Amino acid sequence: MKLREWILLIFIIGIGLFFHFRKELEERVFGELEINLNIGKSYCYKETKEIFPPFPELIRIENKYGKVKVIGGDLGKIEINLMKKIYSKDEKKAREIAEKLKISLINKEKIITISSNRDELKKKIITDFEIFLPKEISLKIYNPYGEVFVENINGSLEVENSYAPLKIRRIHNNCYLKNKYSSVNAYNVSGALEIEHKYGSVILNNISGEIKIFAPHSKIIASGIQKIIEVESTYKEIDLKNVDKVKVKSRYSIIHINRAKGGEIYNNYGKLYLSNIKGDLKISGKYLLIKGNNIFSKTIKISNSYRDMKLTDFSGGLVVSLSHGDLFLKPLKITSDIEVIANYSDIKFLWPKGEKVPFEGRVKYGKIKVFFPVKYYRENSTVYVKAFKDVKNKPKIFLSTSYGDIFVVNKNDN
Repeated sequence: MKLREWILLIFIIGIGLFFHFRKELEERVFGELEINLNIGKSYCYKETKEIFPPFPELIRIENKYGKVKVIGGDLGKIEINLMKKIYSKDEKKAREIAEKLKISLINKEKIITISSNRDELKKKIITDFEIFLPKEISLKIYNPYGEVFVENINGSLEVENSYAPLKIRRIHNNCYLKNKYSSVNAYNVSGALEIEHKYGSVILNNISGEIKIFAPHSKIIASGIQKIIEVESTYKEIDLKNVDKVKVKSRYSIIHINRAKGGEIYNNYGKLYLSNIKGDLKISGKYLLIKGNNIFSKTIKISNSYRDMKLTDFSGGLVVSLSHGDLFLKPLKITSDIEVIANYSDIKFLWPKGEKVPFEGRVKYGKIKVFFPVKYYRENSTVYVKAFKDVKNKPKIFLSTSYGDIFVVNKNDN
């Protein structure tokens, strides 16, 4: 037989063996691994339990392979609904499994744990919990393979899930959220918020407490943030809008910050876009493209290399350290000292109309051109220029580069 015929024969034998042992494969292998194959028809059943006062301080909810939905309110009881979805080729067998599947309640030391006996059955079962409770109760939810939704809770909240969305809204206390391979959405949270996440997205809106996010490989979008937001991420976009002070640490990310009260940004191998910033800024990067406009700060400090920088319509003190990238500066007015030290970089500075402040430019192995009268000095390979040196009690401008050029032009001529 030819090689092609041998391969075909082996393939046919493999297919035959799969169908022959399929039932055993499902029940033993996939059952032990608890992989939900959704093989066969599904049958749905419901069980309800109620808990009356006195209520616990904390409710712990533990589930696998299903949804958890919790809604708080001004209620006099706790209502627990368990929706049982049984996958089976036989309805009678599905009903028998559903009768064995029960809500489990463990009350210990002012904590009630809500779960089910799903693990005992080792069948292809989806367990969805829907719980209504007094909003003052604190919650801890663990649901490793299913969606979680929580709304209108005044107690503290802690949630861990994966592979499905995590959504919360109208939470009036501190929250800790942990998720992976899906999304986290938080709206209208009045306490502090801490998030651990990877491989997905984080979306936040209208958060009045402090925020800490550790989310590698995750897209992060936040708006309406009233206190400091700290973000650590990699590779994905970070978009912060209408926020308080920011602290961002990332690599390979595109960062957009619009309407913020200053902060610190560390980003390598990415891009940074800033607009409408009112507050001090500290930026540190390598291979980081930086573009900013409408920045009003007492102090702006930037350290960067190997990418260009462009700042327009800014005011305040500016200190820049740059190498192997070009710099474009267009201040609104000169209110504080501006100092630039660069290497292998061109500098273009648009001089504000009517400004007269002490200016010094220094170029090594390059040239310098200015539009106003200056005195040129040369020392070996370095050219110096100075202007308005007799002006007193004014901010100073110092621009220095090596292996590059400096151009100072009238803003109206640009």
